Amino acid sequence: FIIEVIDIETPTLICAADTSICDSIFTFALPNYLDNCAGLDVIQIAGIGTGLFYPVGTTVNTFAVSDLYGNTDTCSFEVLRYDYPSQAEAGLNIELCEATSTDLSAGIPAIGSGSWSILSGAGSLTDSSSNTSEITGLEIGTVTLLWTIENGVCPVENDTLEVLNLSNETEINAGLDQVICDTNSAVLNAVDPALGFGTWSHANPGVILSDSSAVGSIATNLAIGDYEFYWTVENGVCPVGTDTVAITISPYPSVFASEDTYIFPPSSVEISGASDLSSTYLWFTSSGDKVDSTSSITVSPITSTTYIVRGITPAGCYTQDSVTVGVNEALDLPTAFTPDNDGYNDAWNVKELSNYPDCNVAIYNRWGNKMFESDGYEIPWDGTFKGEQLPSGAYFFVINLNIGEIAPITGSITIIR
Repeated sequence: FIIEVIDIETPTLICAADTSICDSIFTFALPNYLDNCAGLDVIQIAGIGTGLFYPVGTTVNTFAVSDLYGNTDTCSFEVLRYDYPSQAEAGLNIELCEATSTDLSAGIPAIGSGSWSILSGAGSLTDSSSNTSEITGLEIGTVTLLWTIENGVCPVENDTLEVLNLSNETEINAGLDQVICDTNSAVLNAVDPALGFGTWSHANPGVILSDSSAVGSIATNLAIGDYEFYWTVENGVCPVGTDTVAITISPYPSVFASEDTYIFPPSSVEISGASDLSSTYLWFTSSGDKVDSTSSITVSPITSTTYIVRGITPAGCYTQDSVTVGVNEALDLPTAFTPDNDGYNDAWNVKELSNYPDCNVAIYNRWGNKMFESDGYEIPWDGTFKGEQLPSGAYFFVINLNIGEIAPITGSITIIR
């Protein structure tokens, strides 16, 4: 007899799960099957085969398996291919000045969807999925944001953006005004700004700055006069600030003291100082002892002393001169003179007597007759008596200084013709 075995069990085909891809080429293995017989062939009956190009979108791959008795099973899985996302464009970095919020402006992606996130810094996004989201709650400093473009399982595209929020609380100080005595240069002295940077400028013809960006720049080619220099501080997009410093170059005065003079103790003499510019005066001795602060002073030194007068302008510029008051123990009296009108030694000159306006000078001949007398000695004796020339010979003088207890000074003087 014949026994025929008929297979009525349907094989079971097991497909892979649905999958998503980004690459255009997709490779996969044929599905497995379960059956009571081996050696069955699995074939793809729909979709795109393994290792081939897959377009963007969904592709359904369908497979079938049959045994010798026509028992058949099918299965399918979907392949969803995503396109690569657009390149992320977060936009240009943003500079603000003491702002609390600003709008962002990223590029709109042609493929995929974008979203903002904060990498560092303070702030809040009002709509992280909007390319023009507003960021609020800004503080002074930098906020770093990330603009991300995603499309399914494809690699993401990222771009960063920095929001720099600057402070405008910086001191703008060009330094103190200066008055400088007769020089051709001056050192500027601005305060270095804590934020931003500063530069010097001016509108003074011929003046040169050594370094316009240095707080201590040196201005040269200065002359007597007034100058203004401008210190400008910039800090990003914050308002520019400027401060002005004035430099005045003031002349030194020319100071002149009285001529050197002589006195007998305990007499006194007036000495004076003068200046070509409006000045105050300060007198002191060569040893540094202060004497007075007027233009003229009366002194009574007991030894020869040099006095220094300093003339000081309202700008504080000064120069000085000196005068020596010599103290004599006796007059320096010439013993002879030659009244011959040759312009040399034509009179009996006793220069020290100019300090004694109250003195009395009398001159006698050998017989005791008075030939000359003068109260004060502004005009020296020229060897005449009543307009007539006296003969050569010895004559006798009596000088009374009329100060204190100083006795009259006597002696002889010779006329040589």
